[in-house]
Amino acid sequence: MSSTNNPISQTNNLINIIDVSTVFQTISDNVRTGTLTVSVENKKCLIYFNRGQVQVCYSINHVSFLGEALQRANTVDPSLLQSLLQRQKESKKSLITLLQEEGIADLSFIKKLCEFQIVEDIYELFRWLNPICTFEESPPNLEIFDSELLKLNISMNVSALLMEAARREDEWGMIQKVIPSLLDVPYLKNNIPPHLVNENQQMLLMLINGERNVSEMLDQIHMSQFSAMELLKKMLQDKYVAFRTGEELLEMVKRSPIKENIVKQIHLFERAEALGKKNIETIHWLSQAYESIYQEDKALKKYLELGEVAQKEENLAMAAKAFEKVIGLNPEYLPAYEKLIKLLFSLNFLTEAAEKSNLYAQKLRSQNKIKAVEILLEANKSDESLENLELLATIYIDMGERIDALLTYEKLAQKYEENQQLLRSIEIYEKMLTIDEENLEAYLNLATLLTRLGRTDEAVKQYKRLADKLNSTGVIKNSFTCLYLINVCNKIMEFEPENFSAREWLVDAYIYKKETPKAITMLEELLTILDKKEDPYAKIVNLKKYVLLKPDAFDRSLQLGKTFLDIGEKDEARTVYFGLAEVALKHKTFSIAKEALQKILQFDPFHLETHLKIAEILTQEKLIREAAEKYRILGFFYKGINQFEQSTQMFEKAMELAPQEQIECALEIGENYKRLKMLDYSISILQNFAAKTYAEKNYGQASKACKRILALQHNEPWAIDLMKKLSQI
Repeated sequence: MSSTNNPISQTNNLINIIDVSTVFQTISDNVRTGTLTVSVENKKCLIYFNRGQVQVCYSINHVSFLGEALQRANTVDPSLLQSLLQRQKESKKSLITLLQEEGIADLSFIKKLCEFQIVEDIYELFRWLNPICTFEESPPNLEIFDSELLKLNISMNVSALLMEAARREDEWGMIQKVIPSLLDVPYLKNNIPPHLVNENQQMLLMLINGERNVSEMLDQIHMSQFSAMELLKKMLQDKYVAFRTGEELLEMVKRSPIKENIVKQIHLFERAEALGKKNIETIHWLSQAYESIYQEDKALKKYLELGEVAQKEENLAMAAKAFEKVIGLNPEYLPAYEKLIKLLFSLNFLTEAAEKSNLYAQKLRSQNKIKAVEILLEANKSDESLENLELLATIYIDMGERIDALLTYEKLAQKYEENQQLLRSIEIYEKMLTIDEENLEAYLNLATLLTRLGRTDEAVKQYKRLADKLNSTGVIKNSFTCLYLINVCNKIMEFEPENFSAREWLVDAYIYKKETPKAITMLEELLTILDKKEDPYAKIVNLKKYVLLKPDAFDRSLQLGKTFLDIGEKDEARTVYFGLAEVALKHKTFSIAKEALQKILQFDPFHLETHLKIAEILTQEKLIREAAEKYRILGFFYKGINQFEQSTQMFEKAMELAPQEQIECALEIGENYKRLKMLDYSISILQNFAAKTYAEKNYGQASKACKRILALQHNEPWAIDLMKKLSQI
């Protein structure tokens, strides 16, 4: 047979896809030699095959293979058998040798006993459910198999064994119809006539006392289990023996010494339930009994059953205790959590329900986060426990749900605060800020708690961080957050009255709220603080705000201009001073306007706009001569930089204000037009001036004008004619 078709083709081959009878037949068909191991749960049997025939077997459940055979065959008195086994242990002799020495049995009889025991062991293992088989081709292991038994050269045909096994299987089916459970307790119903009782029946009858169950009898009887069951079946069919009813089994539990034997009691309750006497009391008793003897699997199933039955009978307290027991026995059995939680809420045990919800959610967290959240949210409707809120927030973080996590953490922090657990509340707010650095409420609440605990340095630090966030992120443009900022800054100033940043933020907030008086007051305090510091840039920023809010604060404008000059910002200083002059003029405060403009001329003496503005102020002050002189000087300034049109305008202004300056101004105007290559305009201006002065009999000025005309155009007739007239005077 090829290895692909042979289920026993390799040494140490694991056979778990075919039944034991097939394995036996395959070994026999292939004439294999080796050891077959059959195991299931806590039972194991080793069978040695010699060229396809069964030679010997060994079961870990038997102290002695031959001793078991002697006991089952009822060949040796039990006390003598125990004595023989003890002598075997002490002398290290084979039990076969001892039996021969005592004259109890010869080799032929011993061989038949062994064959009998092999048959019983093999038939029994054929009834095991889902066994695992392994076969190893090798000589027999003498540490397992008795060498004296091997010398008997037993050779049992596998086909015959299998045929007998099939016959017995059919018979077992009939037996089980009459004896459905080994836990049934038989009792003698009618006396059996002595002539109908053989030795084996007598042996069985001695064990039927109305208290032993079938399993206990089989353990004590000195015959094979199959034979004993056949005898018992016949007695039941002949109605000499009957089984206790479920009600009778429950009554037996109360008897001594049964009520001291927990295992016996369990068997009675189990069979009574199977016979239809199951109720909430029997289920409850069995669940506790299984637990007491550490049969946890059975206890768990029974407590589950108890919970379901108690719930149907509306015994909610018992149902809750049952499901709690299930969780205690197997914390990973999740269905029990949900059942228990619902019961606890129904019983209004809110604290206990919250605790169990927390445990359930922890179990669900790794496999079903959404379900875990649902459990906690449902629990929180009745009892928002601290533990549940914290777990809920943690699961939200796992899920990436930052907003839900933050809202839950905020609620948790408030709960801790209500319970006066301020340190835990602080921890939660700090955790919130690691999740969301922009969480303004967390900053404020954290700072408030730190203040309550007297940790003012840490509180101020948080207030500062909060104010900085409010200001830097632009939220000040929102009226609500602006008020928020004002409150925060005032808090900071409670601890640090001269805190610069808080005052600056307050100024901005007051400006936004258009509370100008408050902003100005705060700026004045701020500027007082800045007077002690060497920080011109900060002073400039706040002076600008002040001047913007109060343009007529001339002293602050002068201070702003000076501060710009101190850092070398002349252009900025000029702008400030010039702006101050404009504002002062609107208020008719000429002295301030001139002072501001003179400040400009101190560092920029040739700034023409400043000179022009001074000239305008002098004009408004009716200081005509000074104004005319300033315009005349401006005329020369503009002329010097070749801005002849502007120069002309200045000289014209001077002429309007001071007639005595007309000749010089007119001459300069004419010169400007000449520079502008506007000769006709230049001559026309001089002609007008000459004519005017001649009419006023100011002949000297008229003569100067004519000479300037002739200098421009030496044969100009009008000038020649006027000069003739002047020479005749």
